Amino acid sequence: MGKKDVKKYIHQYAVVPVNLADRGGRKLDEIWCKENMVPITRKIDDVVIVVAGGPGRHSMLAHGFGTSCESVTLPLDEIQDI
Repeated sequence: MGKKDVKKYIHQYAVVPVNLADRGGRKLDEIWCKENMVPITRKIDDVVIVVAGGPGRHSMLAHGFGTSCESVTLPLDEIQDI
């Protein structure tokens, strides 16, 4: 199993019930609803896999915030004066 397989699995099975998805003051677009469930990600590439740390208490999960944010990756030499 490779990284693409893991991303595909997460995209396919990371869903929440509609009644939990339509929270936070935003209107849920019904095109995302399937069998009363809503996927957490819009497409497989929305899933970002990062491996760092070690087993146990050094493990971490950092989720996004719905459709209002996207991952941006830049080479370090392109980042100036941060």
